[in-house]
This record gives sequence, C-alpha cells and structure tokens, in this order.
Amino acid sequence: MHLLFIVKEIDNEPQGILLISSLLKRAGHQVSLVVATEEDPVQAALRLRPDVVGYTVYTGPHTWYLELNRRIRAQLPGLLSIFGGPHPTFFPEMIDREGVDGLCIGEGEYATLDLMNALERDGDGAVRLADPAIANWWFKLNGEVVRNPLRPLLTGEELDDLPFADRELLYAAHAQSRQTKIKPFITGRGCPYDCAFCFNKAYSDLYGGQGRRFRRRSVDDVLRELQEVIAHHDVRFVLFMDDTFILQDRWLQEFMGRYKDEVGLPFWCQVRANLVTDEKIALFQDAGCVSVSFGLDAGNHHLRYPGGTLSDYFDWRRSVGAERMLIPNPFATPKGQPEYTAFGVDEFLALCRELDIPATITLNAGTGTVEEAIAWVRYLVERDARVLDYTVGNEIYLATETGGEVPELPIGKTPDEYADFYAACRDGIRELAPDARVGAIAVRTVANEQPSPAGSWMETVLRRCGPSAGFMACGAAHIRQIPGRLVGQTTDSEGRRCYTLTLQAREQHIRRDKATSNICSNEALCALTALVYLALLGKEGLKETAQRCADKASYAYQRLTAIKGVEPHFKARWFFNEFVLDLPCEAADVIARLIEKGFATGFPLSRYYKGMENSMLICVTEKRTRQEIGMLAEAVESVL
Repeated sequence: MHLLFIVKEIDNEPQGILLISSLLKRAGHQVSLVVATEEDPVQAALRLRPDVVGYTVYTGPHTWYLELNRRIRAQLPGLLSIFGGPHPTFFPEMIDREGVDGLCIGEGEYATLDLMNALERDGDGAVRLADPAIANWWFKLNGEVVRNPLRPLLTGEELDDLPFADRELLYAAHAQSRQTKIKPFITGRGCPYDCAFCFNKAYSDLYGGQGRRFRRRSVDDVLRELQEVIAHHDVRFVLFMDDTFILQDRWLQEFMGRYKDEVGLPFWCQVRANLVTDEKIALFQDAGCVSVSFGLDAGNHHLRYPGGTLSDYFDWRRSVGAERMLIPNPFATPKGQPEYTAFGVDEFLALCRELDIPATITLNAGTGTVEEAIAWVRYLVERDARVLDYTVGNEIYLATETGGEVPELPIGKTPDEYADFYAACRDGIRELAPDARVGAIAVRTVANEQPSPAGSWMETVLRRCGPSAGFMACGAAHIRQIPGRLVGQTTDSEGRRCYTLTLQAREQHIRRDKATSNICSNEALCALTALVYLALLGKEGLKETAQRCADKASYAYQRLTAIKGVEPHFKARWFFNEFVLDLPCEAADVIARLIEKGFATGFPLSRYYKGMENSMLICVTEKRTRQEIGMLAEAVESVL
C-alpha cells in the first residue's frame, strides 16, 4: 500500500511522520512525502496516485489541509483521506467535515501500521473499518461514525523497537533540510506534570491511565540513532526536542557521560525550572550543552483575560454582577457545556489586586462590536483596574466567514475589516486610558485568509495598525546591493521617540580595526551635518562652545590632580579639552572599577604606547557640568 503524506511547510523535521514512514516501510509499504512549498500537492497526488493520503495537522492550519484535501479528492474521487496530529486528537468532530474518511486519535505509529495492513489484506479496499483492532481510529462508515477505542501508550521498550526516523523521506522532498547542520532528536515522550495549559495534560486526560505518562528510550538506542545520523550527515549541533529533557536523574547521568565521549556535539534542550540544580547544570555543561529553554510556569508579571478562543463568543457584561449568566462553549465536549460561571471579570480584577500584578485584557473582535469593547474599557477604568495592555481580538484570523467548525457563529474577519475594528478600538482606548498599550494581531500566514485589496493579513495590519514597519528581502545574488545601514524608529526607556540603526552591514561596523575597505562613510552627509551644526552655532556660539570646553577641562584637571597619587603626565600649562594623567596603578584597572560605579572615565594609553600603563587620557566637553566633574573626582579617589 502507498501512503502519501502532505505537509504545508517545514519548520523543523516532522519526527512523527518520519517515524510512521520508517515503521510502514519496514512492513513493506510505500511512503511518499510532498512539501507544499516545494511542489504543488494536487499535481503531486495526481503523479503519485497513492492509495491513501495523510495529513498531520494543528489547529489553525487544519482549514488549509481540509481545503487541499477537497481539491485532491475532486481529482482522485476514490482516494482514502486520513488526518492525525493535535487538532483531530482534541477536536475529533473534524470527522464530520467533507472529505475526511478517518481520524487518528493519539499516538499514530502502530495505529497507522494497523490501518495500512488492514487495507492491504482487503484486496478490494473495503476495509472493515468498524474492526476494533484498528485502535485509535475514528471512521465514517455508511454515513455513521465508528469510534474505535484507544490503544495504550507506547512503553519505553516499545519506543526502542521503533525504527529510527526516516529522515531520507524528508530530504528527498525538501533539499534544504538535508543541508541543515542542526538536527533534532527525541529521547522520550510525555511529561508527568499537570500544567493546565499544556498539551501533555490534555493528552494524559485523554488516555485516562492507559500507560505511563512519561516514557523514555534507552541510552543505547538514542546514541545509536545519533551516531547513525552523524555518520551520514554533516551535523554540527543537536536539538533534543523532548518536552522535558531533564527528567530521570539516573538516565541523565548515564546519557550525558556517554554523549560527551561518543558524540561530543554541542546541544540544546528543554528543561523545567524546578528540576534545575547546580549538579545538573554542571553535568549539562560538561556534556556540551550550550543553551536551554524553559517555560515560565509561575511568576508571570501579567494576568490575561479572558484568554482562549472563547473571548469571541461572549459579551463581557455576561460575567459581571447581576448580569452574570452561563454561556455555552462551542468547542466543549459535550457541546454547549457552560463556561465562565464562577470566574468573571470582577473575580479576575480581584485576583489581580490580591496578587498585586497588572492585567492584560483581550477585547472581543469576533462577535463583539467596537461599542462593546469601549464600554468594557470604561468599566475597567471606572474601577481603577491596573490594565497595562489591551489586545484587540484573539486568534480571529483562524476563523472563516462562517465560523470554522462552529458555523452558527460568524466570527471571521478580513484583514481590512480587522484593521478598521482595531483602529476604532485603539482611538477609544487612548481617550479613556492614554497610558495603556494597545496590541494588534499579526501573523506570518493565515491559512484561510480572505483576499484583501490592501494585501495579506500581516501586510495590512502592520501598515494600518502601526507602528510602521518595513521589510526588505532579496535573493543571495543581490544581498550586497541593498543598503548597508537601515534606520528604524523606536522609543527609549522613558517612552520618547528615538531612532536607531537596525542594520549596520558595513565592513567598518562589523570588522572595526580589521576593516580594509575605504568605502564606508557618506562624506557629503558628514559635511552637511557639520555645516548645519556650525550654522546653528554661529560665530559667537562656536567661540562660546570652545571656551566652555576649555574651562570645564581646566576645572576637571584641577579636581583630579588634587587627588593623592594623581599627577599630570605633561607639564604643559595650556591644553584645550584633553589632558593625560598618571595614576598610582594601572589605568585599565581604574577605568574598569569606575565603569562599575557608572562612570566611563577615560582611555588607557597603554593600548598604543609602551611604558604608559598607568596613564589615562581624559576628555571633557561643554556638556559636562561642574557637579558631574565633582562626582567623577570623588569616584576616582574612591577606587585608587
């Protein structure tokens, strides 16, 4: 049997698909992969003529896969279409969508193998889909949905029995992945913790005790895969993609010791903050770990409300005071399960006050109106709620015009509609809460995006919702032809507008004193700048500025040479705004100690002149005050 996997794009090696491919190939089946960014999926399906087409999908892009599947089925009517991954696992009602023949719930390796074996045994293709042996699958059969039971989670020993990920399947379809010198690996599955926001918590609830929540491959098996991949590819860095790599101390001790000797490549992993110890840090460093990532499970400086997609299904007034009422969650199982019954806006504000932290409020941009959003802001302001941020909308770009999987709720918006909504909300918020920040939704791609005369979602939102941003892109052949310096607008720590170089690709900025080219500065611009400065100062202004430089430098000279052990290097009576001091110790050390106190004092002349280790060049301009000079003298005296 021939299974064709189709993926929208490649962000990282899809380990689940590659493991399924290895297992199927070992059993004699044929597996192909098409990446939509590399080849038109419809044309690829027509070329390959598979028996089954499969998709691993997440929430959001699932609509793109459904539409693609519809187009493919229109060309190949008899094709069996199956879906797996997080979205069908937690939203199995997807089985009701047109063109979906089967859904894989949970772990897919052996479930997919069972399905393909059943298809092969039944020559006419009419698989006994109701067979409970095909566990983890929901099928449509004669207009009815067959819900087969879950098979237990794979054990650690069963993970070892799986063949290694079929990376060649990916590299044949996506050449760029083959060239990547950073390779991902998975040493285990699951997590024993119950973080409410996490995929693993929902996963463990789904399986209801059918197997251990955390399972790990043996050290031998992981090392064999690492060595095999390294032997065939130029690997320079390893990513351990486990949800929580830091679990199981004994396993870590053995693995890290052997990894250092048998692999020795730098690596990254994900850890859990409460499991990090000094001993583990030392162990990881010794083995070659250069960075880790961990979730901030606690200590968040903001609380966000309402959060989740339900923000688009209710009016905030339904959760306060006498107006409180139960509302149905359209995504809940069973449908219509009441939500937000005990924790409304008032309770949220009370919690923020108790924890003494500010709030972020997500305004309803789906079914709500601008007037309702502004009324909510007014309600919060009148109650002195400490709201620092408002975000307009919550993932409404995922919904279609008819509300996606909840057709009775029309929550979708085009980029232009959203930009109009955002602008009206922003203006209303600024009148009521001028110090609050307002955030818009910006995403790289929108799977089901409706056409916009103004451009894509990202383009429209960035242009119309601000702040303004510019993007430049080109191929490698033209990269040396774009500007070497780009200036961007930002704000400083006090909220004032300022400008900064966001790109400095000139050799002199990169290589500094090692630069060899002489094409670096815009001489005309420098001359114009000097001209403007001189024109503004005028003859008398220039004279006054020079006099101030000399006076301030003279005052600094007097204050600093009065310090015990500090002597002038040159005995000349006259100088302008620079002078050299001899210190009783090395100047570089004094400068370093002064920097710790907040003073960038001078320059150690030993960098360029032998025998001047204790000499420091001081420069004073008209911008320095006598008070600042006095503070500098006190700081120098304190560090000598």
